[in-house]
Amino acid sequence: MAVTTYADIRDDQIAAIVAITPTSHADVMFRVADDEMIPFRYWAAAHPQACYRRFAIEYLSEDIPEASNLDAENRTVTAEIVVAYPNDKRYGALNRREQSDLMRQDWIAINNAAGHRGYASLGPDATVTESTVEYERGPAVTFLVGTYRVSYWEAV
Repeated sequence: MAVTTYADIRDDQIAAIVAITPTSHADVMFRVADDEMIPFRYWAAAHPQACYRRFAIEYLSEDIPEASNLDAENRTVTAEIVVAYPNDKRYGALNRREQSDLMRQDWIAINNAAGHRGYASLGPDATVTESTVEYERGPAVTFLVGTYRVSYWEAV
């Protein structure tokens, strides 16, 4: 049985997202958040001009293992991929609508790379079993928040 850790899964997801070539505004690539000491949403709201397509993967919770033996446990983690988009006029004449369209395109690409359709980049050791997406609109930044559950076997 193949085993992995949540940290390895997260690192694979980060690499898969960074490798995405966006379908719109392709000159701005996805970049992982630099400073893990400051909560990502706070940093992005304070630096809207620097946050475009910057992202963080944040651990939310973990279920009690569904199965366990002497070697490994089947774990399920809930986490979220948070991507920041400044609320400015860079998206086009219909700014807010075009921002939403761009974010939807980005979520499809992210989900293909690191979500429930991204199993190839996560390897045979992990499966994203479900994912949802929503937008958190603030005065300076809108966040794309993709919440997902990933199941995997971890050595004990």
